[in-house]
Amino acid sequence: MNTLPQQLNALDILNIFIEEHRICSPLDFEADVSFILNFNTTISDWRCARDLMPWRPLSRFLNVEFNLTVSEQQWKAVLTPARKRTLRDVCELIAQHCTFTSVTPVQLLENSCLSASVFITLKKYLARRGVQVDELKPSTPIAPYLHTDFSALVEQIGILARGNKVFEI
Repeated sequence: MNTLPQQLNALDILNIFIEEHRICSPLDFEADVSFILNFNTTISDWRCARDLMPWRPLSRFLNVEFNLTVSEQQWKAVLTPARKRTLRDVCELIAQHCTFTSVTPVQLLENSCLSASVFITLKKYLARRGVQVDELKPSTPIAPYLHTDFSALVEQIGILARGNKVFEI
């Protein structure tokens, strides 16, 4: 499998947040499904629209989601004060520290197969998040994983796709 680390940019990160909001907010009665995220969205509005936690636990969550080691001081600088800081600040900080694996097709029986490469990469990302993937195969039903690991699936698929709409719920 040919995978190359590539830098995510601020727009990629924003697209990931937009797609997560589109998928997750209909499932949370406290989230605002109609809210449209953009770079000028304040942290306060983002947290209300997505029903997100305060800045300190949110910063720890973002470190896990994007596999980062950004310090609490750096997070505080972009997440507070919540009514003045914007998603642009958050997206730019994440973009400075986050890379993703660019997936290229693997050769299977002398044929290129992008699906296999995506599956292998996603499985690796999910394992990194603590999801049990030992029994995961391309033919495995996804429903049990959605029940137990919905958040990790949405996050890692979004990162892998760089926020591009890849499936409908």
